[in-house]
Amino acid sequence: MKKYFLLLCCIVCIIPAFSQPNHDYNPHRVQHSYDDYMDKSRKLRSIGFVLLGAGLGAATAGIVLIASDLNTYNGNSGTYSQNTTGQIVAGALLFYAGISCVIGSIPVFIISGVMHHKAMQARISISLEGTPAGSMTGIPLHPFPALGLLIALN
Repeated sequence: MKKYFLLLCCIVCIIPAFSQPNHDYNPHRVQHSYDDYMDKSRKLRSIGFVLLGAGLGAATAGIVLIASDLNTYNGNSGTYSQNTTGQIVAGALLFYAGISCVIGSIPVFIISGVMHHKAMQARISISLEGTPAGSMTGIPLHPFPALGLLIALN
C-alpha cells in the first residue's frame, strides 16, 4: 500500500513538471483587443447576411410554391383546378422557415454592432516597446515598458 501511495505521489508531482504551458488559455482574461472585437464583428455580420439571404430566398420559394399550386391548369378538361394539399403545405413550411431565419438574423446584426462599438471604445494598453540604442555592433532595441491610451473620436 505504501508503494502504491508513493508511486501515486511521484506521478502527481512529476507529470506537471514536464507538461507544456498553454499560453492561449486564460480564464481571467477580461479585456479583449481591437482585433478580437473587430474579428467577432465581421464574422457575426457575415453570419447575419447569410441568415438574411437564406431566409429571404426560402420565403420567396415558399410563396412561389403556394402561388403555383393555388390555381393549376388542367390541360385535359381545359379548366383550372384547385389543389389544397402537397405543395401548399410544403410552401407554407418553407415560407415560415424563411421568415424565422430573417427574424433570427436581427439579433445577430445587433450583436455585431455591439462588438464593433466595443472595438471603437477607448483602450489602455501596457506593452514592452523597443528603443534603439547605439553600440559598436549595430543598433539593438532595448525593451522598456510603455503605457498607451487610445481614444476613439466618433
